[in-house]
Amino acid sequence: MNKINVNLYGGKSIFGGREQPLEAEITYCDKYETCSFYKKNKCFSAGRWKQNCKYGEKQIIHGYTSRAKGYDNFKSQYKEDKCYNKLDEPNNIIGKIDNVFVINTGYLYENKETGEYYIDTKFGKSPLIYVQEQKFTNDLIKIICGAKPKTIFDNVEIKKYQQEIVPRFLYELKTEFTDKYNAFVAEYPEYKEKQLNFVGRTAYIKTLNNGTEILDCHNNIWRIENDEIVCYKWKTWLPFGRTPTETRIKITDDMTYKITDNKQVNENTEFED
Repeated sequence: MNKINVNLYGGKSIFGGREQPLEAEITYCDKYETCSFYKKNKCFSAGRWKQNCKYGEKQIIHGYTSRAKGYDNFKSQYKEDKCYNKLDEPNNIIGKIDNVFVINTGYLYENKETGEYYIDTKFGKSPLIYVQEQKFTNDLIKIICGAKPKTIFDNVEIKKYQQEIVPRFLYELKTEFTDKYNAFVAEYPEYKEKQLNFVGRTAYIKTLNNGTEILDCHNNIWRIENDEIVCYKWKTWLPFGRTPTETRIKITDDMTYKITDNKQVNENTEFED
């Protein structure tokens, strides 16, 4: 298997307390070249907070505390690795590895005995579901899009599923697997008109609609004007920033903004999450 990512964990805690020895966590995979997640610099087997992909493997190498002689060498060895912090954990609802679709709705399950798929609510998030391409049919997509899961104890519909998860699933299907999306809406045209919801997602500012207004942490209103964001009455708590003034900042490739209105987005918008 090929090494695709390296992370370092441990060391001194920002909250104080006992220092933990550094650990290098190395991710390996032989499917990365055909992985839609990897192409976006993401991987479910990178990081520690989400489920691991079944195709990846991890190796943990135990290091030292800062008081040990080998600490600096251990730390620099992995920080200088070309794969250090290369990949992020994805938030994607759907992706593809080889000829297998990976579904991450949080509510989809597979009956191992019958091979059928269903939406359910259980304690904790559902596992990643791996679906062979020939089984990723319109019927399965309809199960995902039509479901209305309910809470375990109160039996109340989980609104987030239809308001956030399904629209994102359809958007990713439309933009990344267009043929599958077109075949689905041809059979179920009611979903073609389903409003896609981007509010709360993080997008690259350079790909948002020209003229979009964005709000900063000081409640200044900025406007996207071609390759700049412009604030005509910029001010902050700083002594030199209390008098409103026109301020312009060139938009860089890594500048992002959390979407507050679907009108800020277009078909070419690229998302960080």
